[in-house]
Amino acid sequence: METVYWGCRVQPHGDDIWTQYEIDKPLANASGGEGGIFTLKPHAGEKRVAKIYNPRAKSLLKPDAFNSLAHLTSKYAELSQPDALPFVTWPIEVLFTVKHPSSVQHLSTLAGITMRHVTGHNVLRKLTSDAGGRIGNGNGTQNGLANAKAVRIAAIIAHYLNRMHQRGIVFCDLNPNNILVSNDYRQITFVDADAFQHPFVTAFTKPHFTDGYAS
Repeated sequence: METVYWGCRVQPHGDDIWTQYEIDKPLANASGGEGGIFTLKPHAGEKRVAKIYNPRAKSLLKPDAFNSLAHLTSKYAELSQPDALPFVTWPIEVLFTVKHPSSVQHLSTLAGITMRHVTGHNVLRKLTSDAGGRIGNGNGTQNGLANAKAVRIAAIIAHYLNRMHQRGIVFCDLNPNNILVSNDYRQITFVDADAFQHPFVTAFTKPHFTDGYAS
C-alpha cells in the first residue's frame, strides 16, 4: 500500500482542490470487505480518515467511478446539513495515488475516499451479544439495561433509514460493522456511504452486501 495519497474535491465551476496526505495508522476494528480505514496527516480542519480500497473492491468499480464519487463529494455540504442526512460519513474527497492534471482521471490510480473521523463511538458489532447481531442482555449485563439500549438503538436506526429512503438512498450493506454507536448510546452514525445506492450516483458495478443481512 502507498503511504502518500492525493485527495481531490471536484469544483464544478472552478479548479479542483487537491490535498496531499500521508497515511498515519489503521483504525482498530475498522476494516471491511472493501478495504481498511486509516488516519491521515495532515488534518485539514475537520479531522479526516481514508478508506483505502482493496483489490477486490477496485475490481468492482465502474469505469466512470471517479465521476460518480466526485459527484457524491460535491454534495457533501448539502447532505451533511442538519435537515438532510448528517448521520452518514459522506465522502469528502476522492483519493488517488498520484495528482492528475485537471479533469484527467485514471481508474488505475483511484485509491479510495476521505471522510470525517468519528470518535467516541463503538462499532455496533462490539455491542451485539451473539453471532446473529442481536443486542440483548450481553456483555455481562443482567439488569435489563441492555434491552433498553437495544430498543433505543433500533429506533434511531429505523428513523435514519426512513430518512434515507425518503431521499431515494438505500444503505445496501446494512450490517453491525457499518453502524457506529456513541458511548452514551444516543447517537448513531452510518458508514460505507460510497457503496450506497443513490438516484444520482453509483460507483460500484453491483451492490455490496453481507450474508445474513441482505434480505
